[in-house]
Amino acid sequence: MTAQGLDHVCISSIDWGYLWQGPQEVMTRLSHAGGRVVYVDHMGVRAPYLEDWRRIVARAIAWIRAPRGRPIGRSAQDRIFVISPVVLPFPWSRVARAVNRAVFARRLPLRARALGLGDPVVWSFVPTPVAVDAVRAFRGRRVCSVYYCVADFEEVTDRPSEMRRSEDEMLKEVDVVFAGGRVLQRRLAQRHPRVVLAPFSVGDGFFGAPHPLPADLGAIPGPRVGYVGGLHSHVDVELLHEVVRAMPAVQFVFIGPKVSGDWPIEREPNAHFVGRRSYGDLPAYIDGFDVCLIPYRRSAFTETVWPTKLHEYLARDKPVVSTSLPEVRLLGYPDAAVRVADDPSGMAAAIRAAIAERGAAVDRRALAERYSWARTLEHMTSQIDRAIEARGG
Repeated sequence: MTAQGLDHVCISSIDWGYLWQGPQEVMTRLSHAGGRVVYVDHMGVRAPYLEDWRRIVARAIAWIRAPRGRPIGRSAQDRIFVISPVVLPFPWSRVARAVNRAVFARRLPLRARALGLGDPVVWSFVPTPVAVDAVRAFRGRRVCSVYYCVADFEEVTDRPSEMRRSEDEMLKEVDVVFAGGRVLQRRLAQRHPRVVLAPFSVGDGFFGAPHPLPADLGAIPGPRVGYVGGLHSHVDVELLHEVVRAMPAVQFVFIGPKVSGDWPIEREPNAHFVGRRSYGDLPAYIDGFDVCLIPYRRSAFTETVWPTKLHEYLARDKPVVSTSLPEVRLLGYPDAAVRVADDPSGMAAAIRAAIAERGAAVDRRALAERYSWARTLEHMTSQIDRAIEARGG
């Protein structure tokens, strides 16, 4: 028995149709290996804020308006079925947990069976109570259970102590834990016997030949310094603003959706916000940059963050300037691949050096190839196979 040919159920940390990230990549690859996949959209890690309610209400209305005889999942690809559950959005309420367990978690195995799945590998990318209950619901109907942890969830919730207890429940439930970085791996290894390093990795499209310059990027003169990713509260916008103002001859390009925060940097003439672009188009945009940025602010949350975009940039042979995230420092790459700076003058100096030496003799692509999704998933499925064998599967 091998995990690559089995069916899979994924309790995800991100909606299928949002930014393409690790959960979609892993499940797509597993479906291509022959298994069916039920992909459950994100159900939240905290009580909803005001801005969350529009999405919650829209999901509920879509569920109610669905025609009679509605399939219990919508097919995203030939072998992937996406479920957008309507659950009570109060993860720490005992009443909400009981309701969600009854109306969603306990029914999920039946839904998976109705979609043609056999006994699956059950994955969770979040450690919330509803996710724990969903994994538990497959007891006796699963060949293996996996917790794929890519963040310190105690730092992204309004109830850190409850999140810790819920994560402890998840760790007791699962056979294998995949950690999204070395810092997380060290922390989780104190709480589970089988913790495997498996950072979010680089998709095949980033290793291809150079692309033509997109027209909108070509309209921006060089040199161009670029950032690809969500524009959220973890980006150090104050640091960026000072750097942009200190380097008027350099054009700064931001590709990604605005998720949160105020962005006064938009008013600077050398700052360009291109907006969201499809995952498949990102290599072409990165090709048009002279230097790439990872400008995350230092915080308790980013202490554990593995920036996937680092190796996507390197796969396109681009020099990178990053703040001194622990995971970046632990990689120990040479300056010609990654320079580190935490203050405006240091980051400006690092950008100038990277522009001047962007053709330096360092094999950036080889560094990225160590973290290709093909290699990472092969390692992960081998660990799942071992866990299945240990269970007598």
